[in-house]
Amino acid sequence: MQTLERTFTLDRDLARRADRKLHRYGMSLDDALEKTLVFVLSTRGNPWGDTVRPMPSVIEFDTQGEHFVADVTQEGDRYLAEVRGHPECFTEGGSEAELRQYLVEVTDGMLFGLGEKVAR
Repeated sequence: MQTLERTFTLDRDLARRADRKLHRYGMSLDDALEKTLVFVLSTRGNPWGDTVRPMPSVIEFDTQGEHFVADVTQEGDRYLAEVRGHPECFTEGGSEAELRQYLVEVTDGMLFGLGEKVAR
């Protein structure tokens, strides 16, 4: 891999603080800059735009003509959801879209007889 050297302006105090913090995690400021550039180049459109929305703390959804609400919590890089009033209806996913899909599936299965109970 070739290395490009270019001068750019960066606040010295900010760079020094960032370098100290990154050093605690086995990284350097150069490593962080490289990862940032890879992210910018691999993201379609504006990488700082509204592409990443925060996960809501509740998800409302409808299935089989009924309305349900699920509480969402984060565990690591995954999200857990449990349907209010139905502790047997729970699932996990990596995104809001995944959670919505899985919530409908698990609710259909557990409340409307389309699946089997699984031990928690």
